[in-house]
Amino acid sequence: MKKTTIICVMALLCLNLSTINQSKSQENTLGHGSQPVIPFKQGEKLPDSFWEQQHLVYSKGKVIKQNLSAYRDKILILDYWATWCGSCIRHMGEAGSLQQEYGGLVAMVLVNCANTRDTPEKIDVLMKQSATGLSTIILDTLLTKQFPHRLVPHYVWIVNNAFTAATGSEFVNRNNIEVILDGQQKIKEAHNRRKSSITNKP
Repeated sequence: MKKTTIICVMALLCLNLSTINQSKSQENTLGHGSQPVIPFKQGEKLPDSFWEQQHLVYSKGKVIKQNLSAYRDKILILDYWATWCGSCIRHMGEAGSLQQEYGGLVAMVLVNCANTRDTPEKIDVLMKQSATGLSTIILDTLLTKQFPHRLVPHYVWIVNNAFTAATGSEFVNRNNIEVILDGQQKIKEAHNRRKSSITNKP
């Protein structure tokens, strides 16, 4: 099972890297006003507008407007959850630990969608009880359309500025994060060697 998981993650990483330089198609421009929001496809590079769109974010007892641009160069994992989802709450502690361990490289961002019917008051109580140190987007209506799903918990992996995978909680672990980071490092080293060989040509 562990070997299969690693193979799946590496395959997704390779898929992402093969499409990372493709241009963004016009049909996937973010919807504004009455225009529909077109869901992103797995392996698709995300547009600049994705990182600039504003969200209501609950953090340390306060609600602020914020975009996701600070996480652009990290492995970003969107963790969709609800206050009534026991499995979501159980995995919050693990998510908080992973972010603390890989804080400079990985960002775990909780996403609470408007269709969960959760209120800011319920979220405030639960977040204070869980004490994970994580922030959560609240009353979301946009990210749930960009990355559609039916069940929670649901995890969206964004790696190298592309929608790399959508998984269940069993894939969100230290082992898979290490596999992706190792793959990124090897690709970076190969790129540097290639660049160096071109520069040093007589």
